[in-house]
Amino acid sequence: MTHSVKFSLLPECQDKLLILCGPNQQHLDFIEREMKVSIMQRGFQFKIISDSAKNATDTQRLIERIYAYCQTTDLIDIKDINLHIHHLNLDHSHVQQRHASQIVPKTPNQIDYVNAINNHTITFGIGPAGTGKTLLATSCAIQLLKMNSISKIIISRPVVESGEQLGFLPGDLQQKVHPYMVPLFDCLSELIGSYKLAKLQENGTIEIAPLAYMRGRSLKNACIILDEAQNSTPSQMKMLLTRLADNSRMIINGDIQQIDLKSKQSGLIDASTRLVGIDEIKVVQFTTKDVMRHPLITKIIEAYDK
Repeated sequence: MTHSVKFSLLPECQDKLLILCGPNQQHLDFIEREMKVSIMQRGFQFKIISDSAKNATDTQRLIERIYAYCQTTDLIDIKDINLHIHHLNLDHSHVQQRHASQIVPKTPNQIDYVNAINNHTITFGIGPAGTGKTLLATSCAIQLLKMNSISKIIISRPVVESGEQLGFLPGDLQQKVHPYMVPLFDCLSELIGSYKLAKLQENGTIEIAPLAYMRGRSLKNACIILDEAQNSTPSQMKMLLTRLADNSRMIINGDIQQIDLKSKQSGLIDASTRLVGIDEIKVVQFTTKDVMRHPLITKIIEAYDK
């Protein structure tokens, strides 16, 4: 049985559409092969045809996410699209959505984590990948924004990856750092939709930026989320923590088993040790029992921990 979905991309921007489609439609051709679908495109109108209803709807989500990402950059390539496909395929079956942006914690540690965010000024979430740290933190931030408890969401991460250095990556500074921000764009797109994300970024309500961009700022009336915090240095962590201003909250997430820093101490380990015992700060430790992606991921994590 053949399934199809039709949709339009907004806001309409011819330059960004050309970036999405790629030279001679190469990007769309690649998506067709990877997602096992047929893509019919006329301007900003798309029709996805597939034998699988899931493949068709997933391809719509993928194209909308990539188009939202194109609003922030003037260059993408097949590696960028592969990253989006990878994060699209991550199984978030561990959470149930009540509203588009409201996520229900499932495990005791997830519940403790959400309670900590709601009741503490600074919350540390430490544990392996797949435990829902980023998704839950972002969902909580969006709820605070909806309740007018804050006026801005700032999501950041250190630009440090294993085996790569910025100087060897192509493009200007913005183009160099954008690949590191893809998981954050994907998380927000999943929760609020790519169109709304683009609008909130445009008016400055949501900001996604490297950790280095936080220096010298005073972050008030905001929820600040630092992802991949294990790759921050102690000085960077101190810099971020001291940016906290009136009516703000900070959520700091990381996995100390995935430190990519070379010959430097992790700011996440340093801060979570130093700040224990301060009433306004809560540290929540996740374990492999909180991993709610594909069940094989838990086994993989446990095998590497041996």
